[in-house]
Amino acid sequence: MADIPLTLLLKVKDMATAELGKVKEGLGGINLGAIALGGLAVGGAVALGKALFDAGKAAADEQVGVEKLGAAVRASGGDWTVASGSIETAIAALRRKTALDDGEAREAITKLTFATGDYKKAVDLLPLTLDLATGANLSMEAAAKLVGQVAEGNTGVLKKYGITLDEGTSATDALRAMQEKFGGQAETFGTTYEGQQKRLQGALGDLKETIGGLVLPIMQKFAEAGADLAQRAIPILEGAIEGARPIFDAVFGYI
Repeated sequence: MADIPLTLLLKVKDMATAELGKVKEGLGGINLGAIALGGLAVGGAVALGKALFDAGKAAADEQVGVEKLGAAVRASGGDWTVASGSIETAIAALRRKTALDDGEAREAITKLTFATGDYKKAVDLLPLTLDLATGANLSMEAAAKLVGQVAEGNTGVLKKYGITLDEGTSATDALRAMQEKFGGQAETFGTTYEGQQKRLQGALGDLKETIGGLVLPIMQKFAEAGADLAQRAIPILEGAIEGARPIFDAVFGYI
């Protein structure tokens, strides 16, 4: 391949310089100093460890669970400003005796509120749901679904779990039969070594969420700033790429 003439190289250099100038001018409105400081902050967060990011994510997940529960309460006609405190008090009381996870508890209450149409009934059914989950080796999600079905009058689903009822048995009697079979399972499990370990994990999870609650607003600001920067930079870079076409045409046209 022949050497590219000096005149062509100078032409390409001038064209490239002009396009880079456009990019620099386009990015001029972006606070590069703030971006640099942000980069240092992110680097510092990475140096502190993945733990802070995980804590923020845990807090975000908890926030989502709380918002979903609030939506379910409001949809049932309840006052969330009143309900939130009583629900958290009920969850905390149950956790003192069992290995209940607070996130799973909120999810269960959400499902039970939709099933019963009453968040107070849902809270009352939470201990039974936990006992069923423990005794029948079910997830809290599956146990809440089952309890919700029985509360709605679908008592036939209990045959699979060793509870046979007469035809026409009311939902109240069916729930009582479930309590007789599975009642106390969660509290008993909470006294075992495995249960104590799970309670410890729950306590550490609470600490993680508390730390994450402090980190989360910072993470949200970085995410918003990053998204804004990307949206502002895309058209600038697209313009630069389009402007660079003559450079490639000049070089490859010669070659």
